[in-house]
Amino acid sequence: MESIIEIYKVESLEPRLTVALPVYNSKEIAWAALESLSNQIDINFNWELIVYEEKHKNSVFPEILDHYIEKLKQINCTRIVFITNTEHILLIDKWVGIANNVSPTSSCFILHAADCYSPKNRLQISYQKIVNEDYDWYDQSKGYFYSFISDKVFLYDYKGLTNLNMALKPEYVKTLPKSVLKKGIDGYIYNWSITTCKRSGKNFRRYFDDELYQDSIDTHGFNNISIGRENYFTTKPAIFSETNLTYLDLGWSEIVKERIKTKTDVYELSIIISTYKNVEYLKECFDSIGRSIGLKNVEVLIGVDGCPETKEYILMNSFPSNFKFYNFEKNNGPYIVFNTLSKIAQSKKLLFFGSDDIMDSNMIEDMVTGLSNYDCVKPQYKNFTDGKPYDSGNKKHIGEGVFAIKKEIFDYLNGFEPWMCGADSDFMGRLYKQKQYSIRTTTRVNFYRRIHKNGLTSRPDTGMGSKLRAHYSFLSRSKKIAGPLDNMVTEQFTEIKNNVIVYSKKTIENVIPNPPVNKTPAVNSIFGRVQTPVPQQRKEIEKPKKPEPQIKERPKIEPKKEISIPEQNKDTNTLSNKAKEYNVNKKIENIKKQNNPKYNIGKDSLRI
Repeated sequence: MESIIEIYKVESLEPRLTVALPVYNSKEIAWAALESLSNQIDINFNWELIVYEEKHKNSVFPEILDHYIEKLKQINCTRIVFITNTEHILLIDKWVGIANNVSPTSSCFILHAADCYSPKNRLQISYQKIVNEDYDWYDQSKGYFYSFISDKVFLYDYKGLTNLNMALKPEYVKTLPKSVLKKGIDGYIYNWSITTCKRSGKNFRRYFDDELYQDSIDTHGFNNISIGRENYFTTKPAIFSETNLTYLDLGWSEIVKERIKTKTDVYELSIIISTYKNVEYLKECFDSIGRSIGLKNVEVLIGVDGCPETKEYILMNSFPSNFKFYNFEKNNGPYIVFNTLSKIAQSKKLLFFGSDDIMDSNMIEDMVTGLSNYDCVKPQYKNFTDGKPYDSGNKKHIGEGVFAIKKEIFDYLNGFEPWMCGADSDFMGRLYKQKQYSIRTTTRVNFYRRIHKNGLTSRPDTGMGSKLRAHYSFLSRSKKIAGPLDNMVTEQFTEIKNNVIVYSKKTIENVIPNPPVNKTPAVNSIFGRVQTPVPQQRKEIEKPKKPEPQIKERPKIEPKKEISIPEQNKDTNTLSNKAKEYNVNKKIENIKKQNNPKYNIGKDSLRI
């Protein structure tokens, strides 16, 4: 059900321009749009702001307006309207809903994204072109894109069907035909504008603004679609080019720059998991991860490696909002999934984990703390046979396929080989031979590895004695250059949208640290079965084609530190402190050759 709230209006001052701001899942970035609107200059006309955001767990309006309403009033904003809905609304319907609520006196309709920081003259120049000069459409063909994910600045320089910072006449949006489009919406609006204009007997007039505004900045990494679009920066070279700029070089306000300092590392850790035909182990694995995360800011990226029954299981269950699921149509093995999901990870620290294993409550603490002092952390683990208690094993082993590593180093080495098995050992071999990286083993058991017939190390085609694994081992030993791969092989995927639940402090504190394997889960367990799934929530959002990143420069690596990880760690490595202290120098010094220390990589080492 739709509700319209007129938050503020000056009756005697009619707006001549409308800023339309549709919002969804933008709690972490909507402030950028409002900050840029508050800094507009040369406004000699009245204007209005109309926001459309449905009610959902990450809703941010109208409360966020409290911080900006006085600033907006000072620059001739004479009307603010908030539209909400109890149901999820398509973006195209939000544009129409906003257009149907514009003031009759408004002659310019600005399409404003929630994650866009507009140049300070956007309102003024849009008004000049659409109202004063009677153009039907205005957009800018150049602008900057800042990625929170990669902490890089890209230049958009392209004259496409539609471009940046668009504005048009309101009547074109008001009469927009009903559509179920979920992408290509800007182009749909543009084509309809041409059709409407020609039907009225006028010539359609479009203004391409070729000027590059230093403060024209779109951001990526925090709204509902920008993570998927991150791949465009490397797969569309005709549109995007990487620059040598940093976010500090761009023209946004000092307030924004300060906020970005705390946003470049969104999560303390990104856990990456590949899963294939082991649905019966997922709940136990995920519950153990939830207990180990506790109240830390950690995301979990799970890739379904060509397995329909796993995909169905995910759609039929509820998970915390920091658990994100991605479907890969073809079964290529875990390593392509790992590579692909590492590109969208929103932390500078990665942990690769098995979907059939059980995480100890101490693991996340040890990985996060360990990566503050070392480049790679290898956890200790114990084996257990499926059907037996997880802690029934006695012998300790060192993780090979389960490990934590700094994302910059994983990127530099171009990740794993795209093999079906054995690529973790190959990666570790290349990592060891770099010599300058500091690698540390934890001092206690961090997880429990399940041995079962469907595991990669047990299956006849990929097991320890298989011909395929022997072939990959031969290829790895035959490498003459133990450095980065030529490129990181990734694969196309779609995001699986499922029902979402949220962790609560009470829930986490009340669960048993490590419940017995065969014990029936408690009613208040972190993950709950949805008895009646809602069909509308079974959605997949198309992601762009696989990226082919080229890692051009080796990151700076801190000197090896002989610091052991304590038995009880106290996490003082807050998100804001990491963001302030983090600095990557892309020019690495030449490192003198050293004797490579011996590492015991035998069959006891873990392979996923």
